[in-house]
Amino acid sequence: MGARYSKPLTDSLTAYLGASFEREFASKVKATNLTKQKSIQSPSLKGNTISGELGLKFTPFTPLIFDLQIQGLSGKKRGLSTGFNVEFRF
Repeated sequence: MGARYSKPLTDSLTAYLGASFEREFASKVKATNLTKQKSIQSPSLKGNTISGELGLKFTPFTPLIFDLQIQGLSGKKRGLSTGFNVEFRF
């Protein structure tokens, strides 16, 4: 569950801010080492994770969009990621 708010800064530049909450109820995975025929203990992702993102979208002309973003995760999943996307719609 999450939400994103975006605000146009200029005609071609939009900033956005988002937040989400994720609940993993059960994540049971079975794995086997085929060489030794032994089962492998799997990690559990059961728990809560919250994430937040901040980004900018730049549209120099109509079909072309550049998107720069940063996202942080906290809780069961933790980390920081960045991204840059180029989109051309035709």
